[in-house]
This record gives sequence, structure tokens and C-alpha cells, in this order.
Amino acid sequence: MVKHHYRWIVGILLFCAGGLNYVDRAAMSVAAPFIRADLHLNDYQMGLLFSAFFTGYCVFCFVGGWCADKFGPRRVFASAALFWSLFCAATAAMSSFAGLLTVRVLFGIGEGPMSTTINKSITNWFPREEAARAVGFIAIGQPRRSRRR
Repeated sequence: MVKHHYRWIVGILLFCAGGLNYVDRAAMSVAAPFIRADLHLNDYQMGLLFSAFFTGYCVFCFVGGWCADKFGPRRVFASAALFWSLFCAATAAMSSFAGLLTVRVLFGIGEGPMSTTINKSITNWFPREEAARAVGFIAIGQPRRSRRR
């Protein structure tokens, strides 16, 4: 069985992708003091910026799961990664609160499908008796990589 030989390679790739996803998300908190000073934002506006990401993210967790079932996790994850990467990069180009708020929602939309496509990939690549181990391995890199050093 070819899948047998490659499933943990797929798991390592998903681990890395999940880690990158979380690092992208956590970067905003590191940059927040500089963004706040540059754009002259108050606490309320900063709270909106941090919340804006989750507005798009929460909705597209569901949409991503549906799309992964319909089109396959590889296509959905690749599309979502491209989308979130574009809006992660666009974050640096924003010079207004409204622009940054919009980009944060769109960034969340791009990252939303990630967890559901990873879980769909696990069900496709791993036998049922290894699925929990695979989820644990892949998930361990997510909060670990986003922690400040």
C-alpha cells in the first residue's frame, strides 16, 4: 500500500503547515505595539483588529470543511494557503485602520479552512487506529511554534 509509506511524511508536512499557520496568526500580537503607534490606534481599535481575524476564521472553518469534502483537502488547503499568504503580506501594506481591519477579516477567511482540511487529510491518509496519534502529532506544532521566544 503506497499510502502506508507516505502517511507520516504527509503528517510532517501538515505539522509544518499548521505551525506556519499559527506563526502568521501570532505575528500580529508581536507587531501590535508598532502598528498601534504608526496608525495612532486606541485600545478599542486594537481589540477590533484582533477580533476581525476571528470573524472570518470562524465562518470559514465550516465552509472549509464543506469544501474539503466536496473538492478534496489538497485543493482546499492549497487555495486557502495562497489566500491567507496574500492577505498576510497585505497586512504590511495597510496604512489605515479600515484597510487593516478589512485585511484581517480576509486573512481569517484564508486561515479558517486549515483545521478542517488537516482533519480531512488525516482521515484520508491514516488508518482509524492511528488517527488520534496523527492529530496529536500535527497539533503539537501549532501552539508551540506561535509561542514567543
